Amino acid sequence: MGIKGRFPSKAPWVTTLLFDLDGTLVDMDRARLELRLILRAAWRFSKAIRPWHFRKAFWGAAEKMQDHGTEETNYSVFLSALSQYSARTASELDGIVRECLAKDFARLSYLFTPVPGARETLDLARKLGYRVVLATNPVWPLVGVEMRLKWGGLGDFPFDYVTHSEIMTRCKPHAAYYSDLLARLQVTPRECVMIGNDPRKDLPAHDVGIMTFLVERAGQEELMSQAALDPRQGGRGSFEDFREFIRRSKEEPWEQSQSSSV
Repeated sequence: MGIKGRFPSKAPWVTTLLFDLDGTLVDMDRARLELRLILRAAWRFSKAIRPWHFRKAFWGAAEKMQDHGTEETNYSVFLSALSQYSARTASELDGIVRECLAKDFARLSYLFTPVPGARETLDLARKLGYRVVLATNPVWPLVGVEMRLKWGGLGDFPFDYVTHSEIMTRCKPHAAYYSDLLARLQVTPRECVMIGNDPRKDLPAHDVGIMTFLVERAGQEELMSQAALDPRQGGRGSFEDFREFIRRSKEEPWEQSQSSSV
């Protein structure tokens, strides 16, 4: 037991906890989800985009959304890119996306399950007075994020801020996503910890000065071993380990930690 890696035993200067969603707070069957969602979406969009072009159109728009460098929201970029494959306007495609989420994605709840220890960790963080942020990769509109939270048993949790494609202008794994989030929250990097399970997407938080913590999950041993060699990894362990860390961090008065560093 205990946190592995370069992680302090406690960090009383931390005020804000940034939690990833997929694979960290909520589990999903990614392969089955992508297959079923693409098939349903291709049918839903069939009057706007030819079904045999849909996969290329969808993934092309998704790639453009994740790598654009504009000040447009991620969702606006996605719709604009998708409209290049259709005679429909971005506004019209937005209506189809909403319908797809409400009628097709909503039927895939069985592919999502709660992660053991996730709710307990969030509840403890709230009880201890931390600011709790859902720092999910913002490639979904808010309604899609809310559905996944509900299916993971977290639909009623009062997050202080939720990132989603309708408000954010950058995506993971770009460090600019984290810089943007810090500006929106009006916090310093030193005040935050990024908690996730994907080294590629979550460790870039370190590039802007945010301490990182990877949640170790069964079946990810090889991935975690590789991540251990990444200097951006602050620490890794179980949710139980992280709960103990935030408990200890609240035991030390702020005045005694002014000279501490991450």
